[in-house]
Amino acid sequence: MRPAITKEWSFTTAQTDFELEDVPSTASMVVWYCQVTCSNSNSGDVSVRIGLATATLPTVTDNSATGGTGMVLSHGGIAPGGGAIASNGGSPITTGAADADLRLTCSAATGGSLRLVISYHMNDLTEAA
Repeated sequence: MRPAITKEWSFTTAQTDFELEDVPSTASMVVWYCQVTCSNSNSGDVSVRIGLATATLPTVTDNSATGGTGMVLSHGGIAPGGGAIASNGGSPITTGAADADLRLTCSAATGGSLRLVISYHMNDLTEAA
């Protein structure tokens, strides 16, 4: 198994398709763990979507049988002091396509912050099989 990289980010303002991690065209990202928490001082709920996409996260239509691919974690409104975790108990959550970057879309964490902790590794797609 490849060693995981674990990073933390903090956001206070709304983000749309923000690139958290640039994945080279010769690699794909494998996400193992994702934790999102909202500070107690937030004045309201914070929506968050994290996924792997080349430019924009896929849109999701209510009541549709077609889901968005490459999603790591999605929550419609995390309450102040709350959080969400995506984990598969030691197995990958998702693997992106070549050049699919790790991206974030979220609402503003007014009065506080939104924190992310994500563990992943990169697959080198140029390696011999």
